[in-house]
Amino acid sequence: MLVLSAQDFPQKTGEPTELSGRASYLAVQTAYNLAENKIVDGIITAPISKTAIKMAGVNFPGHTEMLAEWSGQKNFVMMFLSKKMNAALLTIHEPVVRAAKLISAKSILNKLRIIEDALINDLQIKRPKIALLGLNPHAGEGGLIGREEEEIIKPAIKEFKGNSILSGPYSPDAFFAAGLYKDFDIVVGMYHDQVLIPFKMLNFNYGVNYTAGLPVVRTSPDHGTAYDIAGKNMADPSSILQAYFYAEKIVKNRKRYAGKKE
Repeated sequence: MLVLSAQDFPQKTGEPTELSGRASYLAVQTAYNLAENKIVDGIITAPISKTAIKMAGVNFPGHTEMLAEWSGQKNFVMMFLSKKMNAALLTIHEPVVRAAKLISAKSILNKLRIIEDALINDLQIKRPKIALLGLNPHAGEGGLIGREEEEIIKPAIKEFKGNSILSGPYSPDAFFAAGLYKDFDIVVGMYHDQVLIPFKMLNFNYGVNYTAGLPVVRTSPDHGTAYDIAGKNMADPSSILQAYFYAEKIVKNRKRYAGKKE
């Protein structure tokens, strides 16, 4: 094992600091440079504190946005992987009021194409079944509780052409209550908490965050920094181990796919 240190920083266990934010930012940047230069096959990132990186003057809300910026990718998707349920987000770290304004037929179609490509090529699911959730309660109730389903989401579903079986929009509460997620290879939500709440309830110690659409493979555990248990020898490594296994699987699948193209 090779351990690299981007720079030495004093530690302050259990709370975010400007220096810890700077350290985490440099660590991610170093890992990306190694992957971009083909020195490593993929990146498994540990949780970072958004508060700490903001204190350090870093103008990114998280790993996903950093890696997308560095790789020059405007279209990317935050996905969450597990044996029980796979999920994806159309908007990521956005306030709910802004997330609704960012949803358009074009953005839905762009994200669906990235999701489909990741399912087929990265996860080797030949004909994926994709469920698209609605934005409003009861998926708009035929336009009575918001018009986005009728005017944006349903037209996007009709327009989508791919190798997947796409259906929706589903009313999120009934969808998860009935266990319909079990019938699909992935569930696509409109905003962060819509799918992250059920996903983490099912997989808190075993879920994996994956950034689809990037030239480098990047996974991470689906939990946060957990400052409340720092230094107490209580952390569960299961999620970061799963992140390693998924990264290994995706790297192998991409290499296999690249070999077929050649």
